[in-house]
Amino acid sequence: MTDSTTLAKPPNAISVTGFFADEGFDFLARCAIGYAAQGVMDVGQVFATIACITDGDADSWYAAWRQTAGNLHAKATAALVSGHTATAHRLFLAAAEAYSQTGAVADRQKRPDPVRARVRPADPVLGGLHRLLRGPDPAHRRAL
Repeated sequence: MTDSTTLAKPPNAISVTGFFADEGFDFLARCAIGYAAQGVMDVGQVFATIACITDGDADSWYAAWRQTAGNLHAKATAALVSGHTATAHRLFLAAAEAYSQTGAVADRQKRPDPVRARVRPADPVLGGLHRLLRGPDPAHRRAL
């Protein structure tokens, strides 16, 4: 009979080392993955975004999430204009979370975005959400 402890595999590197050496970044990355598990955004989008971030560099965190937010917002707006309200709803939610992530490490940025001083992170998404709420589908009004 074989001892079961000899069959155990070592843990994968991420579970030991994390996504980032910077504890704050690692925590935020794990939170974003958790939000994805709850349907806030696609987990692949989270992984693609965090892959663009330089460990410990708040400016790269901001730039990566801002790029993701802008892409999601553009897709959400296009879906809404095309009448795909369920898709628009999902994408606006994801864009709002991505915009929210841009401010997660704002206090550590070397080159703060001057636009951030005038615009809250999710402001660009609000116009689309308001159009969605005024739309013909009452299910989306209840969901939001």
